[in-house]
Amino acid sequence: MNWNRLRLALKQVLHWLAPQRSAEPLAVSHPVLGELAGTADELHGSTALGARSLKLTVRRDDQAMETTLALAEQVIAHLPALHERSLRRIADGFLVSYNDDWRVGQTVDADGRRVRFENPALSAEAFCVQFALTTVEAGGCDVVALWYDCGELFWGHGFCVTSFDGVAGELHAEMLG
Repeated sequence: MNWNRLRLALKQVLHWLAPQRSAEPLAVSHPVLGELAGTADELHGSTALGARSLKLTVRRDDQAMETTLALAEQVIAHLPALHERSLRRIADGFLVSYNDDWRVGQTVDADGRRVRFENPALSAEAFCVQFALTTVEAGGCDVVALWYDCGELFWGHGFCVTSFDGVAGELHAEMLG
């Protein structure tokens, strides 16, 4: 038996069976999420938390778009509590690191000399108010991601808080960039 032919045939069958993804533009007027635009695979819109406008991304992954839209509805319905949980998760994971390491450093002035700086240590409350939620993402049937900007607190790095178990799932925070 020729394994390469079998492998090629299997690959072709899997390709034929795979759902065809459309890159054609799509616009959706959703009763909860508002106006969304994109493709059958990914829609973009906006939402708000208080007075702050946020980007909203709904990515179907390997699920029906209706499933992911339902997840996005849950995220928006629970966004204030999810945001507070996310801030606590960031503080639990990164406040000590900020106070011990990131608040002290050096910059280079206009003459090329190194200048030491030291920002004050922060309490958990003062730390959390530095984080601004910018983007909310829902993916598949259970992936939720909240993206945060923290200015220069961590020298320009951003943060993403993710749950792989929907709105009520365990949160994981990571620094990016």
